[in-house]
Amino acid sequence: MHHGHTHNATLGSHLRLTDPGRFSDDDPHTQTCTDLLSRSLQDLSELTATIAATCSAEETSAAAGRVLAQKTALLHRRLTRLSTVVKDVEYFAYHDPLTGLPNRALLLDRMEQSIASARRTDRQLALMIIDLDKFKPLNDRHGHPVGDRILQHVAAMLRTGLRSSDTPCRLGGDEFALMLPEISSADSARTIAKKVRARIATPLRWRGHQLRVTASVGIAVYPEDGNSASDLFEKADASMYAAKSSAERRAITTG
Repeated sequence: MHHGHTHNATLGSHLRLTDPGRFSDDDPHTQTCTDLLSRSLQDLSELTATIAATCSAEETSAAAGRVLAQKTALLHRRLTRLSTVVKDVEYFAYHDPLTGLPNRALLLDRMEQSIASARRTDRQLALMIIDLDKFKPLNDRHGHPVGDRILQHVAAMLRTGLRSSDTPCRLGGDEFALMLPEISSADSARTIAKKVRARIATPLRWRGHQLRVTASVGIAVYPEDGNSASDLFEKADASMYAAKSSAERRAITTG
């Protein structure tokens, strides 16, 4: 479990665990929560019965007092554990478990808030879609543990040098995103994208091997490329695929 979470200030703070579709009934975190809640309710029922029996007795015996203390302590431990698991469930509802990066749901929430802020202040923001080049052959050749380590390496490189308001994200598989609010121009977004690509290409040493991946990046800028998160995603995604299929394969293109 990832503790010491930094839930990135207020952005995304209004998201709720009860959002529909966040977890299925067979999700292990949900099962743990359900089990602990059921046990806690049972403990509470037993504790209530014990208290009622103790209060109805003319005098409380030492044995009854010990039982009461034991049941109270058990309920406290169970509720403490339940609280911890609920926090983890809420965290993993909006973060990628492998890399710890925000996931698509949290990115979209922050984009909507940032777009609203940019509209009020007449500022720009940029969305980058980042796709690793030839990741599948590398993953197939070296195995999933190496593939996972590469994805964690990319996540670490994405976090490097960011402002607190920027949001790196793992969209899924070998695809990432980076949202940059309050940029000065599209040119500044392109400059940042080049730095991101250079960091991602930093070699990773793994058991005597030196692994290196490159990335194709597509950029969309609010408001010239769209006025909504979905518009920017569509434009950045198209730009990323254009970059992959270009003569230089990994050239950065913008909408």
